[in-house]
Amino acid sequence: PAGDITCDPALVANMNYSNLNFALGSRFRFLPKTAAILDVNFDYRTYFNTASTNQPANILRGRAGLAGLITPRFSLTLLAGAAYDFGATQRAAPIGQAELTYLVGDSTSVAIGYLRDMMPVPAYGTFANDRGYLNARLGFFSDRLTLNGTASVDYFTFFAPMGAVANRNDLLVGLNVGPAFTVTSWFVISATYGLGYRSSTQSTQTGINFVRHEANLRLTFRY
Repeated sequence: PAGDITCDPALVANMNYSNLNFALGSRFRFLPKTAAILDVNFDYRTYFNTASTNQPANILRGRAGLAGLITPRFSLTLLAGAAYDFGATQRAAPIGQAELTYLVGDSTSVAIGYLRDMMPVPAYGTFANDRGYLNARLGFFSDRLTLNGTASVDYFTFFAPMGAVANRNDLLVGLNVGPAFTVTSWFVISATYGLGYRSSTQSTQTGINFVRHEANLRLTFRY
């Protein structure tokens, strides 16, 4: 519909924003390979067009938990906490992360995990993201060549102002694979192919539902 900044091309620029993130993190190692973690951060988001329908978001997050090896081959990360938006939505939500990693060798690993977070978003204010993922890494030639892959499923729940539910949910399925080669200690070449599928309950906005193919070449210089 005309006048809706989420789908009217003439109004897309009204979603431009500035995002400041302040963070405080602490790790306390109480065993040789296990640490207690405390992570607190704050997102302060403002929109350049104050006359638009964007809802401001000021999200405070706090997480605490443990991370480390539970056996010589398995490592575990467990974090739990909460997030609260002091902006338009006035919404609180539980957040956290659980990840189990299997160390096949010195340069090969497989990790499976679940992540929940609350993020700022134009138009609505905030959304919760429930993400399940699988990461794999395979190394060759003393780790100079690595093959990396990530498969993920994200489920977005959008929140409207004052804690109401926006009646919108999106599903995003992603796959990213590719190699990375360390040419020298200061130069790395990597490439990735990404496949993305997105579906939304906002079926009237057909541009939200799509299949996307992306190829990337990255040159990294370290100094």
